[in-house]
Amino acid sequence: MKTFSSILLAGAIAVTGISGTAALADDKSNKGKHGKNWTERMFERLDTNKDGVISQEEYAKRGADRFAKKDKDKDGKITSGEYTAAAVERAIKRTKRRFEKLDADKNGTLDVQEASARRDKRFSRIDANQDGKIDRTEVEAAKKKFHRARYKK
Repeated sequence: MKTFSSILLAGAIAVTGISGTAALADDKSNKGKHGKNWTERMFERLDTNKDGVISQEEYAKRGADRFAKKDKDKDGKITSGEYTAAAVERAIKRTKRRFEKLDADKNGTLDVQEASARRDKRFSRIDANQDGKIDRTEVEAAKKKFHRARYKK
């Protein structure tokens, strides 16, 4: 049964285009940019008739739509170039979103403070005793904490 669930999840990831990391994190702490967790976002995308379940037809339609979007020349095949172009397009969109989050004053540039804010926040989260230093114990604890939050079941 666990294998079937893994296969189903992998298929959902492939169809919806969500990273494996995000897909496995389905808890209140993993709210996306719209304040919804992975399950909510998946149902918004796939449950097109909003009946609370995802039918095989809805699931297949999403996959077909994603295929068609990548098939730029509409020949029913995705070339290596088309596949790469789609991946680059997604990476560019993701990078733009990350930049917009970092650009606190929304002026279209990052200054040193904006660029270092995320790093400082991350350091503070790892530095459990807030002594301004990170030791091996804190790194291991942070690794376990972040892993649990990301892959909470």
